[in-house]
Amino acid sequence: SQIERGQRLTELLKQPQYQPMSVWEQVASIAAVSEGLFDDVPAAKIKEAQQALLERLWAEHKDDMRALAKGDKKFGEDEKIAKIVRDAAKAIAKGYEE
Repeated sequence: SQIERGQRLTELLKQPQYQPMSVWEQVASIAAVSEGLFDDVPAAKIKEAQQALLERLWAEHKDDMRALAKGDKKFGEDEKIAKIVRDAAKAIAKGYEE
């Protein structure tokens, strides 16, 4: 539901003091929740899923994530970036299905 998605998004965007998320981390996190890809992830496990997503994206697609961070590529305009994030988020979410 919209409310649950909003709760997940709120959790994902909480950042430790002095440890702000980079642009690419915020974009990937927001996309995973707003597109419903993390709907099956329990709210209590959302930060864990987010961490797994970000680690996977950085490990497997570092250059693309750097381009996203610099603004050279945009999630909504670059289908390759969008597909990378969606595919990774779907794979991570599968681990949380009950």
